[in-house]
This record gives sequence, C-alpha cells and structure tokens, in this order.
Amino acid sequence: MEKVTLTDLHGLVSARNENCVSLFMPTHPTGREGQQDTVRLKNLVTKAEAELLERGVRSTMVRKIVEPILELPLDKRQWAARKQGLAVFRSEEMLESYWLATRLGESLIIDERFHVKRLLPALNLYPPFFVLVLSRSHLRMLRGTWYGCETVLPRDVPTNIIEALNLQPADRGEQVHSGRRGDVGKEAAVFHGQGGHRDTLKDEIAEYFQLVEHAIHPVIRDSGWPLILAGVDYEMAIFRDVAAHLPINDETLEGSFDYERDDEIYERALPIARRSYAEVKSHALDTLVDFAHTGRASYEVEKIVPAAHQGQVETLFVNPQAAEYGRFRPETNWVEFTTRRRPELDLVEEATEQTILHRGTVYAALKVELPEKCAMGAVFRF
Repeated sequence: MEKVTLTDLHGLVSARNENCVSLFMPTHPTGREGQQDTVRLKNLVTKAEAELLERGVRSTMVRKIVEPILELPLDKRQWAARKQGLAVFRSEEMLESYWLATRLGESLIIDERFHVKRLLPALNLYPPFFVLVLSRSHLRMLRGTWYGCETVLPRDVPTNIIEALNLQPADRGEQVHSGRRGDVGKEAAVFHGQGGHRDTLKDEIAEYFQLVEHAIHPVIRDSGWPLILAGVDYEMAIFRDVAAHLPINDETLEGSFDYERDDEIYERALPIARRSYAEVKSHALDTLVDFAHTGRASYEVEKIVPAAHQGQVETLFVNPQAAEYGRFRPETNWVEFTTRRRPELDLVEEATEQTILHRGTVYAALKVELPEKCAMGAVFRF
C-alpha cells in the first residue's frame, strides 16, 4: 500500500473490466482536516455506488465492489500512517490502493480501464533502482523502490568467490581451482602456485564478476533502471571492465559493506538514484525540445496518441493535471476532439496507458517543462 512501481502501473493499465473504479482524494496525517478523511472517502464511495447503479450494475455486485474500499479505514495502522494522498483502483477482480507523498485532488472515475496518470509524480519522488554490493565474501543486489528495498540477486549467482570458483586449499600453499569446463562428469583442476601460469587475485575476481554480470544482465536490461555499484574502488574498477555494456551509474558508494544492513545501503543510494533519474529525465527533455516539430518528437495530441497506440513513443512527458478530450479511431488512425469533458475521453490518459503498455518511459512533467497550455510531449522511436 506504500509502494507504486512501474510494474504496478503496467498491471493497472493492462486490466480491463466494464466497471473499473479509479478513486483519488487528498489525505491529512494530522489535524482537523485529517478527522474528515473517513467522511470524504465515504462520500466518494456513495458517489461510486450511484454511478455504478446508473450503469446497470446489480446492487449485489455494487456492494461487492465498494465494500473493500469502505474497509480501508479499519486498518488502523495503515490509516494512521496515511500521507498526502490516497489512490484506490477497484474492479470486480482487483483492489489496489496507494498512500502517496504527493497531494491529490478529489476525483472519481468509472471506466472500462483504470486511470493512472495521477500516479506519475509518485515515481518521480522515489525512482526505482538497483544497487550491486560487490564483495568477495558477501555479494548482494538490492532493488530500491518506495520507502525501502529488497534483495533480488538471481538464485544462480554465488554470493562469494570461493563458492563461485570452487577454490579449495591444497598442499604447499597452492590453491586448487576446480574448473567448470572439461569432460562430462569430470572437473578439471587448475593449480595456482609456484611455476607455470599463475592466475592473480585480480584474474579470479574478474572471473567471479563475469559470472555475476552474466546472471544479472537480463534483470538490468529489462528494467531500464540505473545500476549503482557499492564496494571498494579496486573491485568496482574490475566489475566495470567486465560489464562495460551495462548501464552503470557514474556515482558509486565507496567502502566495504560486508557488515552494513540493506536498509542502510538503500538510504545511502537513494540520493544517487534521484540524481541519476533527474539527469536521465533532463536528457530526455532536451531531446524533446531539440527534436520537436521535426518528426522525431512532438507536442501535438493528434500525433502522439496514434504513435502511442502503435508502440512508437519512446518517452512521454505528461502534465498529470491536464486533459484533452476526444476519441482515437484505430481503423483510420485518426484523433477526433470533443468539447465533452468526460474522464473516459481523456486522450492524455490514453497516451499514458498505451506508452506504458508498449514499454515506453513516462515522466510527470512540471508545467514549466512543457509549452504553455500543452498537455504532453513525446519523443518517438524510429
């Protein structure tokens, strides 16, 4: 309830039902206004009940849809910890709710899809990211999201170099490295010591980090999130060499972290993730400004919406408070505008949804980041 991630958004925009309820309201952690939050929620639910009945939904189904929303204040711990806004998404099959650190206006939308653009500013505050804690004895990878982190190192990644390379002590101060290649059912023993070809410690660390890189590469590649390294300079330099094609952040956490807790590492990495996110967003915004009106980017709704449906939007900047009303006709690839200000006709929401579905990047744009009276801007794929 305290997290909203890109995965969450994808799940919400993928859902389809005749009666998808999207409910938004401001909340107040303390004070007199906070005492009215329960009343506000009940009033919105009453409004939802009336609208669902008008849509021809049976009264038994209406109760099934709205009762879980009314039960939210009964979770005393969560209700007492509420922040600046509450977003609830409810259908016959789904219930998702989020406490947001960003202020929300009061709104209720019932449509065949959930409306998610109001969640975008929350991602700006706490962007998702990865931290790879490099260590020869206690390697970890963390995924940071809202208010915390979790360990996400793939199961097949050994967490120490001894396990990874099958290093075993041998006579005369030598090391035996049980090789991973050779005849089926056999292991090739490689001796390191006096004479012959001697592998240095750097070589062994590089071999270990190659195994790590190979395992985490699909995770990093598919997420598009920044990878922050934590560790001693010597080992981070080796990892950069063996993983030069990974999107590794320039800023790092320097030091030994073998005895530092995950949450402590997360708190130290979060400012780096925010700066990295801001830099990526700034670069994307520069691209939008530089290529607008050239065919490579546009601020025009009638160009952005069809491109989003066709998976051609690489980056979308959205003013979450803005709306443009109309319908997209896929059979003619045409946008028709209307003066009817109905939420289900919001083309900005539609462009947001389609960009997320097609794995594009969506940013909540500040008003100063878009031209005056412009609801959104897009950079296209080619």
